[in-house]
Amino acid sequence: MYGVAATSMQVVVESGKYCIQALTPDSMRFIRNQTNLIPYVIFLAAPQPAILREQLTQTQKGAFRRVRSDQGSKDKQITSIISASLEISQEFGGYFDEVITNLVSE
Repeated sequence: MYGVAATSMQVVVESGKYCIQALTPDSMRFIRNQTNLIPYVIFLAAPQPAILREQLTQTQKGAFRRVRSDQGSKDKQITSIISASLEISQEFGGYFDEVITNLVSE
């Protein structure tokens, strides 16, 4: 939750607004089990390798720019992203209300 108190989120929800958070698995577990919040959890899953490769190629920001010129590094990054996505999905899938896979390339 990166320092956002559950009570702060409750205040937002009670005011009729949505509170959007990027949660770690542990904080997601906390929100589900330790609070009176009723979250709607959306997991953003990694796309297939070919789509992810295209997305990384077209991305011009941050860390992805550094791997554009080194195909081996890009392959390792793709493998790492997909592996992490699968691990999170397998371990925490019971917490997800919806899974969205980014299939759009710019």
